[in-house]
This record gives sequence, C-alpha cells and structure tokens, in this order.
Amino acid sequence: MTRSGYFGALATRLRRRPPPVASAETQGPPPETYRTTHVLSDFVAAVRAKPAPVVLDLGPAVGTNVTFLGEEVACKVFIEDLLGKRPAGPSGNDDTWRPRLSQPDESVDGVLCWDVLDHLDDAARWALAAELYRVLSPAGVLLLYQRVDQRAFSGRLVYEIAGLDRVCVHRSDDAAQGVERPLKHRELEVLFEGLQAVKTVLLKSRTREVLLRKANPATAAA
Repeated sequence: MTRSGYFGALATRLRRRPPPVASAETQGPPPETYRTTHVLSDFVAAVRAKPAPVVLDLGPAVGTNVTFLGEEVACKVFIEDLLGKRPAGPSGNDDTWRPRLSQPDESVDGVLCWDVLDHLDDAARWALAAELYRVLSPAGVLLLYQRVDQRAFSGRLVYEIAGLDRVCVHRSDDAAQGVERPLKHRELEVLFEGLQAVKTVLLKSRTREVLLRKANPATAAA
C-alpha cells in the first residue's frame, strides 16, 4: 500500500462511528423516544363528550400537550406538577409530604397522571388516589401511565403528546425523582377501587396504560 493509500484508509476508519457499547442498554431509555399509546384516544373521546370539559394534567407544563388538548378536546386545562412542587427534606424528598389538589369536588372531567405514582411512597399514593377520586366528576376519567419495573434508569419521565396514538417520552436527569416501587396491577386496583377500569394495556416498554372511570349515579339509576 502506498503512503497516500495508507493515510486515506486511516482517515476513513477515523470517520466511522464507533461500535455500540454493550452496556448502553443498562443506562435506561434515550433522552427522547416515541412510544405508541393505546389509551389516549379513549381518554380524549370520553372527555370530549362532556359539556365544557376540564382536564387536569399532573405532569410539568408542556406547551404541546396544552395545544393538543385545546384543539382535540376544546377544554380548559389545569397544570398541577405534583413532583415539581414536592418539597425536599434533609435526605432528598420529604417523606411526610402528602399531595393535595386545589380543584373543587367533582370539578374535573379528565386527569392525566403521567409517571407520578411511581415516584411516591405508599402513604402519598393513597393520599393522591383519594384526591383524584374527590375532584373527578361523575363519569370523569383518569389516565395512568405506570411503570411495571424500575429497570436501571429510575429518574422522571416527561410525556409529550404527539398524536392520538403516540407520545414522545423525554428523560429527566433529576436524580432526586427516583422510583419508589412500581405497583403491581392488583395493588393498582385496590388503590383505585372506587373507579372502574375501562381499559388496561401493557406496553413493550414495560409501561402500563390504564383508563379508569368514576361511576355516574344518574346513569346507574336509569
């Protein structure tokens, strides 16, 4: 091989992308990834059927989500970033904190609970479940995204609606928002025993989508 041929081959090798690292799979999901959702369309349809619907989003404020809900549902949207408002104690999150919602009783027609339950201890989970039941209107719906296993990455995930059948998941690097203990399906049923499970889907991403509905006494009596 001539000298110029040697340097040409060396330059080609240097431009090549390095091979994937075998341990990369243990580092959690990439900073941004798209996932299919099988329950969001049902949530939208249920809320849209309400007159002057109100939606409560328990995640951080995401402009795309507010725009989507405004266009698809024509609803009023309230943001209650519970994890963002949780005070930090001496060793991280305050274990004595219990979530409270500012909405009046039976004033919310739909709740989006994105990756919130996974970051709460058992007492806070029970407190939140009671609050969600309180604010939901009759026939109101609750959409849960809940992890099935903790996996290597335990930080917070932020969900951005990309359509009726797709969401974009953004990974947060906030180490303080660790996962407590993913709930089993039976535990989820007990936690929300006052609500009816309309649809449950287990995704390949090891995430469980659940749509719950509060009973409507007027319909039940008819």
